[in-house]
Amino acid sequence: MANIQDARNAVNNIDSEISPDRVFVNAFAVILEASKSAKPAENSTLQDIIGDFLTKLPNRMTLSRLRNTADQLETDVMIVIGSERTAAIKARNQELTQLAKALGIQIEGANTDAERLTKITGEINKATQAVNTLKTLVSQLDNTDANVDAKIRAIITALDELDEIF
Repeated sequence: MANIQDARNAVNNIDSEISPDRVFVNAFAVILEASKSAKPAENSTLQDIIGDFLTKLPNRMTLSRLRNTADQLETDVMIVIGSERTAAIKARNQELTQLAKALGIQIEGANTDAERLTKITGEINKATQAVNTLKTLVSQLDNTDANVDAKIRAIITALDELDEIF
């Protein structure tokens, strides 16, 4: 079974000016055989080899059928390469779509967290204002309100501890 290197060697050994028709026929047989076992990664190289072969192929009536067959093989290889590239692009697009969806979910979660943090910050600010108001009121109490003063100071201390946590 011929491989890509065998096909390359067969084309390199052709002298378009002096090689008889059978050399072209034999070289194309090697190319055709190599095309059957070519791996997807080798298709571009195979296309180049066929192009080189067609360039060396003289314009003789006896080789016109061979030229048509080689042209068709080159077209078939181009179609295969195009299909492989299209499949790779589709696969990449599917992956990108999945990543975009996952990123969208992450963004939604981050936005929700940001909204919650904004609400929490607002509530902490309100609580801080309430504590400051209480402190002002406590400072206005006199000695007769000592019992109320102690209870309010305990509340203020607890609220200050909560404020320090956040």
